[in-house]
Amino acid sequence: MGEHLETRFLRYVRHHVLEALVALYLVPVFWGGLVPFDFGREVMSTNATDTWLALPVTERHFPDMASNVALYLPLGFLVCLWLRKRRWGGLASLAGTVLAGAALSYVVEYSQVYSLSRVSSASDFTCNVVGMLVGGALASLVRLAGAVSGERAPNLSERWRRCIRSGSAGILAGGMAAVLFLASVAPFDVTFSPNRVVQSAKEARFDLFSTEAKLSPAVQKPVAGGEARAHYRAARDRWQLRMDYLVTGAGYALLAVLLCRHLSSRCALVGMSRTVTVLSACGMLAVASCAARLFIISRTVEVTHVVVALVGALCGLALADAVIRAWAPGGSVGEAGMPAGRRRLVTRLLVGWCLLIVARQGAPFMPDFSRESTGQQIKAAEWIPLRVYERALLPVSLDDMLSKVGRYSLLGVLVCLWRWSRSVGKEASVFKTAAVVGVAVAALEGAQIVLPSRVVSLTEVLIATVGAGSGVVSFRLVRAYLASERAAAEDRVLFNVELGEGHPVPVGQSSRRTTRVGSIPGRPDRRRRWRE
Repeated sequence: MGEHLETRFLRYVRHHVLEALVALYLVPVFWGGLVPFDFGREVMSTNATDTWLALPVTERHFPDMASNVALYLPLGFLVCLWLRKRRWGGLASLAGTVLAGAALSYVVEYSQVYSLSRVSSASDFTCNVVGMLVGGALASLVRLAGAVSGERAPNLSERWRRCIRSGSAGILAGGMAAVLFLASVAPFDVTFSPNRVVQSAKEARFDLFSTEAKLSPAVQKPVAGGEARAHYRAARDRWQLRMDYLVTGAGYALLAVLLCRHLSSRCALVGMSRTVTVLSACGMLAVASCAARLFIISRTVEVTHVVVALVGALCGLALADAVIRAWAPGGSVGEAGMPAGRRRLVTRLLVGWCLLIVARQGAPFMPDFSRESTGQQIKAAEWIPLRVYERALLPVSLDDMLSKVGRYSLLGVLVCLWRWSRSVGKEASVFKTAAVVGVAVAALEGAQIVLPSRVVSLTEVLIATVGAGSGVVSFRLVRAYLASERAAAEDRVLFNVELGEGHPVPVGQSSRRTTRVGSIPGRPDRRRRWRE
């Protein structure tokens, strides 16, 4: 029953991607507009002298207006695409998007009138509607461009399939480069003020590991009385900074390996030319990421970031050939049907990532077993989910949440790879994997009662559970798509489309749900017919 329910869930997500994305995006919209949920009967007084639609008219600044437009723009894009999927016309879908955005924004803004710590504003409502309008207009333009270039669409689709079949190293390298850049400029509190940019340039740090040097004196101070808490926090910040350097270097090492694989297979670059090309690409990405920090309020330009990136790229170049040989389909094959080198590589990656998560949760490993410290830790524990993000700024909260979701999503993907390397045809369960990861993280959070530098948080357990489950879902959806593409490329007559079972089914064997894929001479398209 559980497997059947899980299969139905995965199939629903696969065929209702837009609905799932809209539902997921509504969560940060409501959370960002209503947190900290301190509603009361007394209306918070403002300096507004006029109202519009029962909302106070207050003076707003350009950064606030731009952030409101940017928050609702993706939602408008998704809602408009969903309405077009429901066979709404162009103008009707755009109008429906604007009306839906206006209703949603008005509910959020009017609720803020009764919030004791939020300021409702008619300009926020207007900017939100403008964001929905811009997002809907972009979706309409995308649909129009697709209709105009309809003759080129099959060619682009075929090129995408050919690229996936020949190797996805280039696609993965581009995605890894985007992740590294976004991680460098997070939490995305962008500013275009010339004075602020000039100040960021003046505060640039050109000494190696200067940030860690500033934390070292606070860590080396003796612990006494009220200074104990500051001592533990400084030690925690230094450990987190070191792990950030480690993750950055590992990310650029992986990027170098992917680039080496792509250049060797598609561009026939080997030896010194490949080394120079990979180092140049990684260096330009690191310099661009460092320069982009000039426009980020909470980030500082550091030359250490570039040095760590280049060191990671050099390590990746040194290990590239060995990793590529281990991942190659040739060589000895174990009982599971996967090359032994690939199995060992997946196992090492999974173990290393688990150790990194444990280090993130427990660093700086300075326990205090005294009764007083334990009592303070229990009182300071966060037992209400997402309560820890109430007092933080919205960009910082989103950055922390997205980084943790990405961390545990990658853990879910590695669990799927490890599971698949051990037994062919056995997929990792979404619900079981999420539950196991949630229990493990709950145990780590419970151990933080004796760590004064940490705070026990139920939010971490919730994020770990959701992140691991989303990683498994993403892996299984992508693998099902690739399996169907390979089956279509090999001209298979029948193949099972149940998620997680991409292997071909014999022609004479009946399946609960199969699809017929056949090539018709003279016609480039393929006919698909469902039958029970």
